[in-house]
Amino acid sequence: MPPSPSAAAITKYVDFPVNYYSGTPQISIPIHTLSGKGISVPVSLSYHAGGTKVDEVASHVGLGWSLNAGGVINRTVRGFQDEELDGYLNRGANVPYPIDLATNFDDLKNFADGYWDGQPDLFNFSFGGYSGKFIFREDGSVMQIPFQDLDIDYDICSSCPSPLNTAILSFTITTPDGIRYTFGTASAVEYSTTASTGQSATCRIKDFSNPAVTAWYLKEIQHPTTLDNIVFHYSPHTIQYDLAYSESFSYPTTPQTGDCSSTYSHTSSGCISIKTDHGVNLDSIVAINGKVTFISDGARSDLVTQSGSSRLKEIQIKGKQNGTLKIYKLVQSFIQSTGATPSTEASSKYRMYLDEIETYTATNVFSNEYKFEYNNRSQLPPRLSFKQDHWGYFNNENNLQMTPAPDGAASTLNYIQSYFTSFSAANRAPDGEKAQYGNIKKITYPTGGFVEYEFEGNELAVCRELQQKKDTIVNNYITYTTGPATTTNTFTLEYPQLITVVYDIFKMGFRANGASVHIYDINDLNDPIETW
Repeated sequence: MPPSPSAAAITKYVDFPVNYYSGTPQISIPIHTLSGKGISVPVSLSYHAGGTKVDEVASHVGLGWSLNAGGVINRTVRGFQDEELDGYLNRGANVPYPIDLATNFDDLKNFADGYWDGQPDLFNFSFGGYSGKFIFREDGSVMQIPFQDLDIDYDICSSCPSPLNTAILSFTITTPDGIRYTFGTASAVEYSTTASTGQSATCRIKDFSNPAVTAWYLKEIQHPTTLDNIVFHYSPHTIQYDLAYSESFSYPTTPQTGDCSSTYSHTSSGCISIKTDHGVNLDSIVAINGKVTFISDGARSDLVTQSGSSRLKEIQIKGKQNGTLKIYKLVQSFIQSTGATPSTEASSKYRMYLDEIETYTATNVFSNEYKFEYNNRSQLPPRLSFKQDHWGYFNNENNLQMTPAPDGAASTLNYIQSYFTSFSAANRAPDGEKAQYGNIKKITYPTGGFVEYEFEGNELAVCRELQQKKDTIVNNYITYTTGPATTTNTFTLEYPQLITVVYDIFKMGFRANGASVHIYDINDLNDPIETW
């Protein structure tokens, strides 16, 4: 289970870094830097121009945008939460290696049936100029990916109310200069649940009916010598949206007859995963020299806000005496899509975009603005649409399902359609032009200047030799006269392959014995490779 849209947007740069190699530009709008004694927090709004996926849900800023104001540790749960009773921290040591079925069968069955968790969760972090990933080892220690000179500690709450009881409540990361960053605690964690619904009662999506903690937001920064701190305050909210669509087709790989024919059935399912995020909004950051306040509301068309606020509308910069110095107002729009989607939620047809950032003076007088334009955003299909490539980007193919034709001779399309007559293999091939839809196109700055962006699809050139089987037939014969005789023929193979040697011996027109065939390497005629 992934983290919420806002938490995922912050750490998106970990998986898809901004660099010249990937062609992803760095787009950031600076807001303010809040300073203390030896510590500081830069506040900015950043856009990740790596493309808009069809199923992507906007953060509380807008699609592709993230608020950089502190930091977060988020988690993708794989199996159970690591800290659960049968999670990886408690069951990872039971993963057998090497495998001995005679002694490890019961353990392997528990892992295979999903009762035990044999895979660690994946954690991403972003804060104070640091970003990366880590997982837990089976002994509870932290393994960073890649390694950095950071000390990561965590605390599991043994007496918290549900759903935080026995869950990881907080993390503390200490940087090489001794600055401590505390993430989480009861008021700064996010937990989620999922449920599935769809065309069949046999959905193969794992449901997280028990809440899973998926994000820990930065709560405090403390300097080791000045003892100054910067504190972050949050308020809760609950949002719900359709997360993903999943299909499965189950059938025997070969036709079954006789008594076995009733054992192997064929089933299919199409399921929608509905996700509920019990998250938090950043309300304020407080330092010794000032304060930044964030104003949010709950008016969104692209998801269901069940409680609290889920849309950032205003950022207020305040001085040491709490007087307002500057105001930033965010202008968003909701773009409706048309077309088919398995989702029945009206919110799946909308996407929230950030159109403008308006700047106002301390007395709320308009000063200037940033404006943003996007590439063909109204032509994107609704979320969960089948019109997407293997990576989830728009490809405008009129697919009737998500599943493409399988590879391999064992599962041909005709054979599958003998079980599922409506199976229509999806074309998931990428379209470099359509994949750009929804991505940023132009930024107009307060000065009146602007930047336009032109993107193209990634291309990968792979050069390799194709090992082609060579069909070569070598014929030879010898006529026996009065004594032993030998004949030789030479042939060349460019690549290793299977060869077949057929020879016959005739005496007076009838088959007989008494001859042999030797295969030699042309560079070594003393020792035969094979003899018949």
